[in-house]
Amino acid sequence: MKKLIIMFLLLISVFTIDVLAEEETYLVDVKSFKLYNQNNEDVQFNLPQVVTKDRLEMLQDMGVVNYYEPNYEVKLFSNNWNLNIIKSDFAGTLGCYGNEIRVGVIDSGITVFNSIKNNVLTGKNIFDDSTNTTDNKGHGTYVAGIIASHLYGTATNCKLVPIKCFDPKKTTYLSDIIKAIKCAVDDFDCKVINMSFGMDSRDSSLLLKNVIDYAENKGAILVAAAGNDGNSAKMYPASYSNVVSVGSVGKTSLHSSFSQHNDAITVVAPGESISSLAISGYTDKSGTSFSAPHVTALAAIALNIKDMNSSEFKELLKTTCDDLGDEGYDTYYGYGLINFKKTLLELIKDKDIFVSPTLKGTDTNSITIYNNSKNDKNAVIISKGYNDSETYILSSKSALINPNTSNIFTFGKGTYKDEYYIWDSITNLMPITKIRIIS
Repeated sequence: MKKLIIMFLLLISVFTIDVLAEEETYLVDVKSFKLYNQNNEDVQFNLPQVVTKDRLEMLQDMGVVNYYEPNYEVKLFSNNWNLNIIKSDFAGTLGCYGNEIRVGVIDSGITVFNSIKNNVLTGKNIFDDSTNTTDNKGHGTYVAGIIASHLYGTATNCKLVPIKCFDPKKTTYLSDIIKAIKCAVDDFDCKVINMSFGMDSRDSSLLLKNVIDYAENKGAILVAAAGNDGNSAKMYPASYSNVVSVGSVGKTSLHSSFSQHNDAITVVAPGESISSLAISGYTDKSGTSFSAPHVTALAAIALNIKDMNSSEFKELLKTTCDDLGDEGYDTYYGYGLINFKKTLLELIKDKDIFVSPTLKGTDTNSITIYNNSKNDKNAVIISKGYNDSETYILSSKSALINPNTSNIFTFGKGTYKDEYYIWDSITNLMPITKIRIIS
């Protein structure tokens, strides 16, 4: 009897081997002998076996199947719908995450969470000229999370510069805003500035326009929330010609009822029930304040590919958005919903091969190579390190990269600096990039 039981269990165990994930599989409860403890209590739970359709039929023919059901796919619940509709994951395909781009967040400060702790630089408190930029309201932290948080954002390697000029009352003075914008470009060399605030047209300011122009001339991209009154009034700084004015849409890409609509709207981005970092409890928030940071993240990522100022970025958006509403430009959707993939592909359209900025890690550096051509490419990468006394090869790697796909190459770090030599092919010695030195 014992021999029979052992043979039966061995027979069943044949069907416990792994199967390919892409095959249709089933969970099977197989008949077996139960084990009991001294109190005659059942102590065995038999895990269901994962089998293919063919093996399921074999088990059924053997008469050992108690029950079976499809091996259903189970997904984590996620509320990051906003990142899906703007195709922000394509930034990762290119290996561009706003690497090292400084983004000024003019707001209520930033409280540092783990998911942005490596992003936040020392900023400025406009009220007292200190470096205390802790957020005691929550607005700035929420904005920062949408830009750069590893949980909720896209530009996850940008450098956030908190410039605190709002206290818990929601308001501040124009003088503080002007000082903050100038501080962002002069003191911190911010290349993108997020402004999730505004004042209506009755309070338009020549001095505010002057500092906006000054920031653009210094090379910054300026992004602002269009406003939340749900009417056609123009808000500033969003409505200046060299600022990207961002309206809001919801999950179905329809215009949000609270979002401004006027001829200054540049684009729209998700702004309803957006998840981000909250300093007091978890909540989803809505408003154009949270639409603007999506565009800010796109700007930071675009600057990994090409330098541009605010007006040039605005022109780029005009031709790379998904048209919504009336055909062409309209006052509710502007030029349309931002589309990371279209925008970034437009920037690399003249490159057969795109090489990302170097992503610096604690122990390693990495680059992403994207094949933007119609043919296979065989990229070859040599990483060389050196110090004062010697030069040495850290590693050499190559990979076949199919059209419209990318490969990530990771290297060890040299003593003082690394050099990367990258060729399309070692046989024809066609360089993809010049020598790249990482200090």
